[in-house]
Amino acid sequence: MLGRRPIGVNEDFFDLGGHSLMTVRMFGHIHTEFGKSLPLATLFTHRTVGELASLLDDRPALASGAPSIIAALQPDGDQPALFCVHAGDGGIFFYR
Repeated sequence: MLGRRPIGVNEDFFDLGGHSLMTVRMFGHIHTEFGKSLPLATLFTHRTVGELASLLDDRPALASGAPSIIAALQPDGDQPALFCVHAGDGGIFFYR
């Protein structure tokens, strides 16, 4: 999908050139292959193959590792939080 090989399990999807349309296709493939639907916002908090794989693992996960309806775009920032509401379709990629 990204046109690059090999891709390491710790490489960031967006740093590799990923974008919102690729995310939709990738999550469609994830649903087909694993039977699991993940919110698209998951990619903001689980940006690598390894992090996404941890969500697809059938073993019980800790509650803190579950996808959230809140997407932290810059979780390590030191400024006050800014909350934005999507335009109705649920898309948040334009905030990136």
